[in-house]
Amino acid sequence: MRRLLSLATILFIAAASCTYEEFERPDSNISCNMDFSSHPKDSLYQSIVDKYVNQGIAGLSVLVRDTVEGLWIGCGGYADLEDGIQMNPKHVHYISSITKSYTATEIMLLREEGLIDLDAKIDAYLPARITDKLPNGHTVTVSQLLRHTSGIPDYIDLFLVDVFNDYKKPLTAEELLEYVYKVDAWFEPGTNHSYSNTNYVLLSLIVDSLAGDHSRYLQERILDRLSLTETYYKNHPDFQWPPGLVNSYSEFYNPGRIVNLSDAQNYISANSYGDGGIRTTVEDLAEFFEALFTGEIVNQSSLDQMLTRLHDADPKLSGSDDWDYGLGIMIRNTDYGVSVGHAGGLIANQADVRYFPESEVTIVICYNVFGNFMWDLDEEFKAELFAAVFEG
Repeated sequence: MRRLLSLATILFIAAASCTYEEFERPDSNISCNMDFSSHPKDSLYQSIVDKYVNQGIAGLSVLVRDTVEGLWIGCGGYADLEDGIQMNPKHVHYISSITKSYTATEIMLLREEGLIDLDAKIDAYLPARITDKLPNGHTVTVSQLLRHTSGIPDYIDLFLVDVFNDYKKPLTAEELLEYVYKVDAWFEPGTNHSYSNTNYVLLSLIVDSLAGDHSRYLQERILDRLSLTETYYKNHPDFQWPPGLVNSYSEFYNPGRIVNLSDAQNYISANSYGDGGIRTTVEDLAEFFEALFTGEIVNQSSLDQMLTRLHDADPKLSGSDDWDYGLGIMIRNTDYGVSVGHAGGLIANQADVRYFPESEVTIVICYNVFGNFMWDLDEEFKAELFAAVFEG
C-alpha cells in the first residue's frame, strides 16, 4: 500500500497555511453504561490497552468478540485530552479507508440487482466529461477499480498539499478527480496492483449514477437494514460532527509530541467520497463486517468475489507474503490464520478491523492519534493483543 506524504511535511504545511481564527473541535462528551468487567479476559485485555496508552497513545478503543467468551470492548486514554474526557465504548471514531469496504459492498449489491457488470468498462457508467480526462478512463473495468489494479493515480498526495491552504472549503468528488486528470497513468489496467484512493472516488460516482446517491444507498441498503445507528456518513444530518466524536491528534514539533488537529481532520475527511469519511463506533464497525462476512448483506457469490486474492483473480498479479487485496477487502496472513477486513488512517487517526473466519473472531482497533511513532507502537500493540486473544 502506498503511504501518504510524510507526516512532518503535511503538518508543516498545515501550520504554515492555516488562516482560520476559530479552531473547531468536537464535543466528545457522551455517556456510556456498558460494562465488560465480567468478561473472563477483561483484566488481561485492559492491561495491554493501558500499557500502550502509557507509551504515548492519546486514546484508543478496542473490540474483541468470539463465539466462546463473547463481546469485550475496552478503552484507554482520552477522547479529549484538553478537557480530560476519557475514552469510552460509545465514542465515535474516524475510520478513513475502511470506508472502502462499505463502498465495495454497495457495488456488489448493485451487481446482485443486475444494475452493474464488474467486467464492464467504467465509461459505461460515468460521463465522458470524466472518462475523457481520466488516465486509463476508457480501458479500466469496475473490478479493476475495486481491486486497485486500474493504474489510475492517487489524488491524495496532491490533494493534501493543496487542501491545507483552505481545508474548510467543500469539494465535490469531481473536483477531487481534477488532481489526476493531468497525471500519467501508473500502468496499463490489470498489469499491476497499486493502492489508489481515486479508484473509490470513481466507484462512489458509479453508485451515484446507478442509485441516485451513494450515501443514501449506503444508508438505506446497509446501515438502516443492520440498525447501525451510530454510523455516520454524508446522508446523515449529524455526519460532520456526530455526538461523541473523538478529538484527533498528531505528532508535530518533536517525535512523540502531539497536537490537536481535530479541525483539519474533520474537514479533510468530510471531503472523502467512497474512499473514506465514515465515522462510527467500534461496535457498529464490528457489526458491519461480521454481517458482511457471514452472508447477511451480500450473497455467497458476491462474497466469494470480494475475498478472491489478486493471484487467484489474475495469475499475473500477486500480493505480498502477509498482505493481499480482494474487492474492497484486505486479506492478511497472521500467526493465527487469515484475517479479512480493512485498515485506514488520515492525518490524525488510525483504525483496523480484522475478522478471522476460521475461529470466528473479530478484532477492531481505533486510535484518535497518528504519527511516525505510531507505526511500531501499533504493530507491537496488535502483536500483544492478538496473542492474548488467541493464546492467553
